[in-house]
Amino acid sequence: MRLCHSLAPFVIAYPTEREETFLEAHIKGFEFFGGVSRDLIYDNLKTAVKEGWGKTAREQDKFAAFRAHYAYRPVFCNPGEGHEKSLVENLVGYARRNFLVPVPRVSSFEELNQLLQQRCLNYIEHHQVQSRDMSVKEAFALEQKALLPLPLKRYESCKSAEVRVDYFSTVRFETNSYSVPVKWSGKQVTVKASGLEINIYYRGEKIASHPRCYKKYQTIYQLEHYIPLIEQRPRSVFHAKPIKEAKLPEQIFAYAKKLKNPDKAMVKLLRLIVDQGLEPVLKALEKQQYSLDIIEFDLTRKSQVIPLATPGPVVNPVDIKAYDQLLSGGVQL
Repeated sequence: MRLCHSLAPFVIAYPTEREETFLEAHIKGFEFFGGVSRDLIYDNLKTAVKEGWGKTAREQDKFAAFRAHYAYRPVFCNPGEGHEKSLVENLVGYARRNFLVPVPRVSSFEELNQLLQQRCLNYIEHHQVQSRDMSVKEAFALEQKALLPLPLKRYESCKSAEVRVDYFSTVRFETNSYSVPVKWSGKQVTVKASGLEINIYYRGEKIASHPRCYKKYQTIYQLEHYIPLIEQRPRSVFHAKPIKEAKLPEQIFAYAKKLKNPDKAMVKLLRLIVDQGLEPVLKALEKQQYSLDIIEFDLTRKSQVIPLATPGPVVNPVDIKAYDQLLSGGVQL
């Protein structure tokens, strides 16, 4: 996305181009610029155009609702006329050469997008376009004043579905299954999928959140969703699929199997991992090789907040000026 007057850029990356990612990227771009342009120029991409092109283009229903929410006018290019949106076409090449060289070493799309946003800010702050009198920063400050204000409420761009939690405490969205806490098994829930995240709600309460998976026929578990059930059935702990999928270090399993009751010990370790985090538990195992109870005591004691001693009652100072009057004989009886 690029503003036409200042040439201020906005670049964001997603693993796929779908309706929800397309609209979510718009929202993030509007918020980055601090407003909405009155006209937005598009190619005839299918996420926006149902059929036709240019002046005859018929918009997709959700896209029409989205642009009505932000109160701007879409302008669709004619086929094969790339010069009609040349500023953003040039931005594609510029971002590849300058924002993505060398290839960023990141662990997630969120981290990549933070990097891209920072490089867009640096461009606005320091870039000077040849043949233009004003810098990008100066022109952007003027252009921001002409942008439409953002609406009070964000448009909900996510894709939603009503589904029932199955026997395995998972919900199916598209081809993948995502876990929820076992107490919601059999309940009807709402799945809301954004570009990078899956959120699951029961009667308006968020009960689970997962990174969105774009592979097919995957099951994504969260260990904490199954701990209450495993605590009731400890003999299943070494065979339960959520435990295997959690990919815990072998050190955890080895420690539990050395103890007197491996099943119950493993369940206790899992509860500590969920409550205290994996790294503190691993460090505790390195220090204490014989007693899980001591490890549990040390970890839970460190996480507890010890309240300060309650201060005693406040005693106000006594005014003894009246006694001075008695001593001086200035009191009438």
